[in-house]
Amino acid sequence: VDFINQRRSQGLPLLEAVVEASKLRLRPIFLTSITTVAGLVPLAIAGARAPLLAPMANAIAWGLSFATVLTLVIVPCLYVVIADVRRVGGRVFGPFTNWITDPGDAEA
Repeated sequence: VDFINQRRSQGLPLLEAVVEASKLRLRPIFLTSITTVAGLVPLAIAGARAPLLAPMANAIAWGLSFATVLTLVIVPCLYVVIADVRRVGGRVFGPFTNWITDPGDAEA
């Protein structure tokens, strides 16, 4: 999200900023997740030799795999959806949100 915000502050359009930021972050996120899951595989398949650690390794590996998909696919999609909702909502509820967020004389 920070990479997307940086690209947008540089003047890129929304979709272009999301695509560029996703391309930049794909490799580091994917490689970190794959190496961690690969390191947990021997412990996860240990089974009876590590009765307490094998379930933990399975949970971490599957959780990390799910989080990787979430980070690479769902988060950029939600960013675009939320930006669209804000854009449309700003037109509809603009005066109301300005009234709520205006501090007025609160700083005095």
